[in-house]
Amino acid sequence: MSQTGPGTSPSPAAPLTGAAIGRELTAAYLGVEDQRWAVCSIRATTPCRPTNAASSRQLADFRAMPLTVTARDWAQLRSITLPPGHYVLAGPMALVAPRMVVARISTSGTGTILKLNAETVANGVIWADLGTLKPGRYVAVVEAYDLQAVSADGEINAEPFGWALGLAIGPSQ
Repeated sequence: MSQTGPGTSPSPAAPLTGAAIGRELTAAYLGVEDQRWAVCSIRATTPCRPTNAASSRQLADFRAMPLTVTARDWAQLRSITLPPGHYVLAGPMALVAPRMVVARISTSGTGTILKLNAETVANGVIWADLGTLKPGRYVAVVEAYDLQAVSADGEINAEPFGWALGLAIGPSQ
């Protein structure tokens, strides 16, 4: 634990440190029904709230996200509303080479990419530190490759696949 000055409290341990995932964060995610996608708040108790991610096959123009999010896209994302705070996204990851992009979405539907810490995959779960989110609308897009055998002689096809999640931070957006 780090030393602090008078009247200050120690900073909590970082939720994601390289490939190490904190015990509290892991326990919170394991408590999510069916270990589906969840948004976890970084607090003393680190609660995780399950959310439904829309697959790239469900969204009409997945490739445009998160730079462009139409009203129809936003409705399909079934966003959840959360208070401002520091969040981590966790979800099942059985695919290859995952990467994640998060953008803050303007009222016109234009996304501004946020800088993020790198995502980490541990024990079949992808973890991505979203950072501290202020009031507004956000879309997180996770992309990876689904490997499928396409022939009897062992030929493998790498098919791009992904999910998108909508987050409304603060009052309803």
